[in-house]
Amino acid sequence: MSEETFKFERCVAGGCFTIIHPGHIYFFKKAKLFCKKLYVIVAHDDVVIKKYGRVVVPQKDRILNVKSIKYVDGVFAGVAEKNYSSFIDKIKPTAWVVGYDQQPDKEIIEKYKLKVIKIAKYKDYSTKVMLSHEISTVDEV
Repeated sequence: MSEETFKFERCVAGGCFTIIHPGHIYFFKKAKLFCKKLYVIVAHDDVVIKKYGRVVVPQKDRILNVKSIKYVDGVFAGVAEKNYSSFIDKIKPTAWVVGYDQQPDKEIIEKYKLKVIKIAKYKDYSTKVMLSHEISTVDEV
């Protein structure tokens, strides 16, 4: 893909990325088709606890996992309170990429005049379903 085919110079995406599965790879690959640079905010452990009830993979390790994905150009550590403004101010994106089950922060979208790119679900992959099975938390490898 040549540079001139990208619709947006910089895009931002975010999520927990608790268990990286083919649905996440599909998400990043499709998102990258729209963006010259794709930046990802990896949710803080407190946000993961609110969503899933526990942390299976700590944020620092989830960041390493996301950084290893070739479609991702930069990764930021999310904070306990959902304060996207500081990230948006640093990244200066023109679009926010969301997954099939995500809703972007409307206030942020309006404030920064961001376009929203929604990526469809890939097959039946779901972190929630995977986490509904018994998995032990690993503190250290």
